[in-house]
Amino acid sequence: MEKLIYQEKTGRQLIDTLESMADGVEEMVYGVRLDDQELADNKTRFAQISILEARIADEKKAFMEELKARLKPIIFEKSGLLQIIKTGMTEQEGKVFKFIDHDTKMAGFYNDRGQLVYARGANTDELSQLTIAHNVRTGTNN
Repeated sequence: MEKLIYQEKTGRQLIDTLESMADGVEEMVYGVRLDDQELADNKTRFAQISILEARIADEKKAFMEELKARLKPIIFEKSGLLQIIKTGMTEQEGKVFKFIDHDTKMAGFYNDRGQLVYARGANTDELSQLTIAHNVRTGTNN
């Protein structure tokens, strides 16, 4: 088949000739080759759209970083609260008071409210030191 037909006709004449000479008319999607100017126009538009896309992507990245920064302390606090709920206690830093129980060979650490906050086996150094407070608590003079 020929690549071009009825090229001596133009506009409405060409359409009328094609309609009258065709074996049928159908609707379909098909490709049309662009001329150099149309191709150049599309390349220019592609460049414009690419620049716009890059600008929006940069804005999105900055916005996401801002949201992440705003969300970070909330997630941190939520995690801490969950830990408190799970364990039923909070962590605190401060002075504790160590008591050695020579009978059970245990060391107990009490907070400023008199609550036992930590207990462990006493080490040999701790067991070898008898304090005046120990004598007062036990009522002995060993």
